[in-house]
Amino acid sequence: PQITLKGVVPVSGIVLGPNGLPLAGAKVKFYDVTVQPSVRQGAANDRTDANGHFEVLVPDNIYDVNFEPPVGVNALVYHWNNLDTGAGGVDIGSIPLSTGLPLSGHVQGPGATPLLNVNINILDQVTRTAQRVSHDNTDANGDFTVYVNPGTYAIHYDPPACDGMAPLEVSNVDVFAPTTLPVTNLVTGVHLLGAVTDAASLPVLNADLDVYPAGGATKLYTPGDKTSATGNYDVLVAPGTYDVRYIPSSLTRLRPALRTSVALPANTTVPTVVLANGWLVSGTVRQVSSLLPLAGAEVQFYQPHTAFQAWTPHATTGTLGTFNTSVDAGTYDIKIVAPPLSGLIDRFLTNVTVSADLPLGDQVLIFPSTGVAPGAGAGLSLAAPFPNPSHRRVDLSFTVPDGEAELSAWDVAGRRVATLWHGRASGAVQVQWDGTRDGGSMLPAGLYLVRLTDAHGGRQLRRVTLLQ
Repeated sequence: PQITLKGVVPVSGIVLGPNGLPLAGAKVKFYDVTVQPSVRQGAANDRTDANGHFEVLVPDNIYDVNFEPPVGVNALVYHWNNLDTGAGGVDIGSIPLSTGLPLSGHVQGPGATPLLNVNINILDQVTRTAQRVSHDNTDANGDFTVYVNPGTYAIHYDPPACDGMAPLEVSNVDVFAPTTLPVTNLVTGVHLLGAVTDAASLPVLNADLDVYPAGGATKLYTPGDKTSATGNYDVLVAPGTYDVRYIPSSLTRLRPALRTSVALPANTTVPTVVLANGWLVSGTVRQVSSLLPLAGAEVQFYQPHTAFQAWTPHATTGTLGTFNTSVDAGTYDIKIVAPPLSGLIDRFLTNVTVSADLPLGDQVLIFPSTGVAPGAGAGLSLAAPFPNPSHRRVDLSFTVPDGEAELSAWDVAGRRVATLWHGRASGAVQVQWDGTRDGGSMLPAGLYLVRLTDAHGGRQLRRVTLLQ
């Protein structure tokens, strides 16, 4: 077909290395942010010259721009958000690159054969935010070196599809000095194939497959694990036996499904998974002082007066404070968990019957009652954890008044990691925590908060340090 070339404007500047001198051979990459997901804008002459200078011609638009050091330079990628080129272009001046820590490794396949072009993705271990790194593919010898800030990371190894190797995640990699990883061995993968439909046999689009080792709690790294427009999926994993969770999009009323002990000794097509419809429970969570929407509140559904929590994906409020969660018909105790650093107390709704779509309206979370200091409540007491610090065994003793209460653990970033106890008690309770998160996986060493709350606004908070 006919190709129409767009008019362009110049974007220019100078890239400086960590030593403050002009850096030759740095790469400038433009990503169009006016479309989602953003796409890379093609550009020529997008490397700096011997004087560190660049002038790249791109269509007038708004871009995210990455400035990547050349191979072998110990520097981090510099990222510029929302650069508006303007009608006449823009000179953005000097771009200083900072020194990073080298993270190196070697990737090989069966028979210790080096693997070429395995893509290395670096994620913050806690937030799961992808780090911007350059030259992140293995070379012909299976080697790679990327540069990162100090931190703890998860590393994704994503081999080319034509290799047939199963992707892999390595978690809790500490990088606080130049680091060389142990050799990473990838294995030949097998294909988990199948289809997902609704009760009317219509294909389900964008259902997410979460794959776990059978009986395990650590999710595998499985890129491309969503169903297509035809409801089909094709996920590459190492041979083994797995539990597979099928999680529909939050835009539907479909309920998730679980298939346990799926054996995959070779490429396997499993029977079609049918997702049932549920009822939508919706509402908006607000804070009392301003009535502004509250993001990050978690909506939990329990069988009445028990600690058995229903499986409800997509049950955390977004930036508008709203939730719209599909559940099975039944009667629930609903707990709206306040973000832990908000100072607000959780809200309990008891014996809520769901037999049709149920709008709950505004749910206002309040601060502890006047005269009840944060961290204290009549009859509410949480003893100091013992031992502290602890090698993965913490004894927790607490007393609650008659009524609903909960003991939970949180990381210092304000994320709930474990529910340790939930129920009613009229006296002292003892709980032992082994340092694992909900689901059973071991938490990394560090500082955590243990919080005891009740339905009357009482709150007790203790710190505990987990050791390796």
